[in-house]
Amino acid sequence: MYALAAAAIPLLIHLLNRRKIKRIPFSTIQFLKQMEKKQMRNLRIRQLLLLLIRTAIILLLVLAFARPTLQSGSGGLLSERSNIEAVIVLDNSMSLSEARLSGTLLDELRTRFNSLQDAFRAGDRITVIQSTAPAATLIKQEPFESGVWERSIQKLQPNYLKTDLNSAISQAISLLDQSVFATKELYVISDFQQSGIDARNLTELFGQPENAEIQPFLLHIPHPNAENISIDSVTVVNRLVEINQPLRIKAYFRNHHPENHLNTLASVSLNNNRVAQQQVSIAPNELKEVQFQLTLAENGFVNGFIETESDALQEDNRRYFNFYVPKRVQLLHITPSGDFRSFLPLILNPAIDRGVFGYQRELAANWSSRNFLEYDVIILEGLDQLPETLV
Repeated sequence: MYALAAAAIPLLIHLLNRRKIKRIPFSTIQFLKQMEKKQMRNLRIRQLLLLLIRTAIILLLVLAFARPTLQSGSGGLLSERSNIEAVIVLDNSMSLSEARLSGTLLDELRTRFNSLQDAFRAGDRITVIQSTAPAATLIKQEPFESGVWERSIQKLQPNYLKTDLNSAISQAISLLDQSVFATKELYVISDFQQSGIDARNLTELFGQPENAEIQPFLLHIPHPNAENISIDSVTVVNRLVEINQPLRIKAYFRNHHPENHLNTLASVSLNNNRVAQQQVSIAPNELKEVQFQLTLAENGFVNGFIETESDALQEDNRRYFNFYVPKRVQLLHITPSGDFRSFLPLILNPAIDRGVFGYQRELAANWSSRNFLEYDVIILEGLDQLPETLV
């Protein structure tokens, strides 16, 4: 647009070449003076028209190369603009479910998204992409109208997936590169979590010459310093899980606040029955290991979870786990005929007394009388060779 200054060139040429009339005393002839005035007036009109035409040509050339656009409602002399190809990337990952007094961060994202309607008009084309992996297209290259926004908000729901802004933005840029529209705009509304975006990769992407015509607009949803404790993982410590025996469970809790110590009451539930709880205090930005010890009173499949008290983000307050406790491990011990002595019963006696194992012994000669499907473990001991039928 700086080239608009070139429009003054014809005016300068006109002023420099302007004819200076030198007055020469002559006899007064009224007719000649009238002819002179008429010719001078016609000459000035032609010069003025030529000046206006030259100036208009330069202005139009500059505007053709600059392609200026004005948003609707901007007013001014150039109230019209070219149609826009716009792609809007929306982040609906779990971090946007964080609660505030006025609602969740996802509610604020929807409000920001709604406000973008004022930037478009009939003739524009809109695409809406959600950034949670894998990136999904909610609306693809539809003409602008209010229904586009309503349908996008209906489809945009919170989830527990991780955001992948790089993939979503790459998909948006690819779509814009293929567009025939003169004006291409990319809007990204997100909290821009570090785990979901590679800034270096995006810088290289926007730095490519073929993407120079794309105008990016980044709308940040800031996270307040909310008090949030998450349960990162849960592990059953026992190598052997037995009924009526102590069970140790290990969990890792993380304090996401950068400054405050946070406290919470963590509880353990097995098959929807609370069996243990513990007060947990965590320093700012700390990952803390906490162990729970309880007595297992049920066998079979056990479903459990560890849960903290309510905080800013409810979705990370509960962590599930499960394990299987056999009612009794049925063990068949096959030994040679005769008075073969084995230490195995002595080794297993403590577990047999606690009801962990159901132990039965059989001679190798009588193995066919047993149904192997009734046993969990079969131990062969002291056999010099295995009968082919047994194999």
